[in-house]
Amino acid sequence: MLRELVIDRAAAHEERPVRLLLHAYAGDRIDSALEDFLRAAAGASQADLVVWAGHDRLMDRAPPGIQPLPGATPRPVVVLACMSEQFFGPVLESLGARPVVLTRTLMAPEAYLLEALASATARHGLTEPAALRTALVDAYARYQRITRRSASSVFSRVPTAQALPRDAATPAAPATAPRSASAPSPAGR
Repeated sequence: MLRELVIDRAAAHEERPVRLLLHAYAGDRIDSALEDFLRAAAGASQADLVVWAGHDRLMDRAPPGIQPLPGATPRPVVVLACMSEQFFGPVLESLGARPVVLTRTLMAPEAYLLEALASATARHGLTEPAALRTALVDAYARYQRITRRSASSVFSRVPTAQALPRDAATPAAPATAPRSASAPSPAGR
């Protein structure tokens, strides 16, 4: 791991504070980042939300042999990587993790998406996956300079019954887990 960074986002009116814990891994350590992310998603983390933002390593290799953790509570996850629904979806399901937002196409997993996710979480918590997806779509359209319709096609649809129970989504500080599990960030990039 190259760096760990904690960012506290102050709450505006009618928002909750959000704390992001970002882990940056060297590019040649992406497999370690992937394993750390999957363990966090399986419940090794106490984060309210675990996020992978970066290269979809599962496009290149078979998933590592991470097993569900006995007695652990799998975490809600967002995977901002190319075609994460196809590649991460089945792996996350096998771990018991609940995907909140995945992607269907090739995409650019850039930092403005983490900011949009943090802002939407501050406003809505994790009980409204559709609001989180909408924030990601809007940010992606704006920064990629594409239509909202095109940006919407990047992100998987949120099933209507996917909202978290209110008590599971009320913690004050949703966090992202490893920046390479929040964004595999090869050195020099």
